[in-house]
Amino acid sequence: MIVLDASVTMTWCFEDQASEATDALLRRVAHEGALARQHGLSAHEASYLRLAARTGAALATLDAALARAARSAGVQISAELS
Repeated sequence: MIVLDASVTMTWCFEDQASEATDALLRRVAHEGALARQHGLSAHEASYLRLAARTGAALATLDAALARAARSAGVQISAELS
């Protein structure tokens, strides 16, 4: 998950302010959006899913849609909530 402020996002609107680093962040944000759309999740739910997938951690959630997406992505659901 990443939190962006306006100083970063505005570089995507003004070409003379862009850099390799801000362009890389845009690609990362676009990837998060694709993951959210693929599974019908909100951006923050997709961030939880991506974090669990990247770290190999089990995901603890009571959200049915997020749990379905996690199973589909091969992410383990916390046994305590099963």
